[in-house]
Amino acid sequence: MSGVFISYRRHDSEGYAGRIFDRLRASFDDALVFRDVDGIPDGARFRDEIEKHLETCNVVLVIIGPSWLDDRDAAGRRRLDDPEDWVRIEVSTALSHDVCVIPVTVGGASLPAARDLPDNLKSLVQFQRRDLRDGDTWNSDLELLIRRVANELGVHTSKVRPTVFAAVGVGVLIALGGLYFVRSRGEAPSTSTSTATTSPPSAPTPAVTAAGKWITPVLTNPYADNEKFTLRFDFEMFGDKLTGSVTEGDDRSGIFEGKVKGDVISFYTQGEVQLGDETKPYKTFYDGRVTGDRIEFRRQDDLSNGGVPLKFVATRR
Repeated sequence: MSGVFISYRRHDSEGYAGRIFDRLRASFDDALVFRDVDGIPDGARFRDEIEKHLETCNVVLVIIGPSWLDDRDAAGRRRLDDPEDWVRIEVSTALSHDVCVIPVTVGGASLPAARDLPDNLKSLVQFQRRDLRDGDTWNSDLELLIRRVANELGVHTSKVRPTVFAAVGVGVLIALGGLYFVRSRGEAPSTSTSTATTSPPSAPTPAVTAAGKWITPVLTNPYADNEKFTLRFDFEMFGDKLTGSVTEGDDRSGIFEGKVKGDVISFYTQGEVQLGDETKPYKTFYDGRVTGDRIEFRRQDDLSNGGVPLKFVATRR
């Protein structure tokens, strides 16, 4: 059974997690809801229960609010520094599994820097985040997250009523099943008046599509001629918005502000570099032109020396 695991800290983002959960339940109707408050038996080991439920999920949403990183206990110690902190256990366990991890920032929070995280959480920053902003953009931002989750689960996002399940058979009922792991629902479920045949509006289709997997030939590091590497791109599109990741060797980075306009593609990734005793964050900008199954790219870092530009071609896999 595939499903979604929601990790959040109550003092930090309980209300946001409740809203996200309610929208997930509205989008994927046949959900088996698990809450540790009610669902973990007395005497059960929390870490074992987390492992068990992560085994049944292939998407983990890590909800990060303004105090997620620096939340402290009664003694003034940062909770994330405690190996037994349950948020740390959840996230580190998720990162050790072969699942899709999506950091979701809410309430104006930013994705923490790797240097501020415990060692077993540092790889969280390599995953593309989804920022849910309060106000007029909340619904559209959340819709993009729902579509990303639906893509990972291999299901559609339009709500399917039990009467429709009866019409199409038990096989579809099983295929659309999902496990949603939450500790608390937070807010009351919202009331929906949509019918079984109502689907979210389709986004306009751009002139070209960059969606899919792409790979480069062996490239030379512009900073060190003796270092070789390849780049792998995994893109998803919604209208002219581009999401996904870039993998260089064993390092995968999420892309930010991705967009496709006409045949032009652009986005950036984030990283860190050690300069003496200082760890400096930087961005790598990608600009390219899509032609059929080829993308002619140019990338450049925003390092203090201006970075060294690199031109290359990626082909569709």
